[in-house]
Amino acid sequence: MATGDRTPAVTAVESRTGGAAVKTVERATGTRALERSGRPHAALRTVVGQARAGGVNGTKESAAAAPPHGAPVSPHPCGPAPFPVPSGPFGPPGRERPDRAVAVRVVVFSDVDETIVACKSLIDFLGFYWGERYGAQGVRHARRLAAELAAMAGAGVSREEANRRYYRAWAGESAAAVAEAGRRWYHERSRRTGFFVPGTRAALDAHRAEGAVVALVSGSFPALLAPVAEAVGARHLLCARPEERGGVLTGELQDGPVIGEGKRRLVRRLLDRYPGADPRDCFAYGDHISDLAMLTEVGHPVIVGDDPGLVARLPGATRLK
Repeated sequence: MATGDRTPAVTAVESRTGGAAVKTVERATGTRALERSGRPHAALRTVVGQARAGGVNGTKESAAAAPPHGAPVSPHPCGPAPFPVPSGPFGPPGRERPDRAVAVRVVVFSDVDETIVACKSLIDFLGFYWGERYGAQGVRHARRLAAELAAMAGAGVSREEANRRYYRAWAGESAAAVAEAGRRWYHERSRRTGFFVPGTRAALDAHRAEGAVVALVSGSFPALLAPVAEAVGARHLLCARPEERGGVLTGELQDGPVIGEGKRRLVRRLLDRYPGADPRDCFAYGDHISDLAMLTEVGHPVIVGDDPGLVARLPGATRLK
């Protein structure tokens, strides 16, 4: 980028960091950063790393329910896939941690499943929870639900409706028991090699080092996402919020699914809380076409992986392969 093309924001980052963020990502991924050519703010885009052969995502296989607690651990970061898994009908709003009294100039939004973590957390948690709590009968229940969700996806049912169906399956379960199981799920899964997508995590670390605020935007829910948010230093968690009454889950969502336009709505809502952050200077990371609404709300969309729908709609976006 020629000197004349630099905006004040880019100049400030370059003079402040001297490329430190780029080096951080390159060390973590072993690669050079990939810039989006022909667009402004290219210097800011260099916090994104391009993977070596094999890709930063490693395998993009969908993972399904894990074996009952105590069963042999699969080398896959999210366990084996003993039954059909939908392509991913999930997304929705969430709970936010309190703002800090700082002048924030850049907010970074990121999807979670197959963007930060290499699995579909909602599907993987089905087998973990139901198998642990109800044994063989619970495993069969989880398999039936996963198969139903896969059939819905194959029949063209909207991801929003499939997401609602997923949460209805939790009606009657103890909110405290689910939350505790979520912590155990994270503790077990995060110990496995490949649980986190290294390129995305390195990029988020680099953004935070430059003073950006990170927000996770996902159709999953706090029981699974809170420990992930803590691990990557996210200040905000915008996700599905299961409704509960008397400590028992009702099977409904408090504010609807966070998919597609649901993600856009939450992104805009959070940006309103940071008047000093220009959306054109902000970033968003996503791996699926359902992330498009979120990605188009910022000046720096980043595609993680090679979803053909996203690549077609955002041909000039930075990509993490």
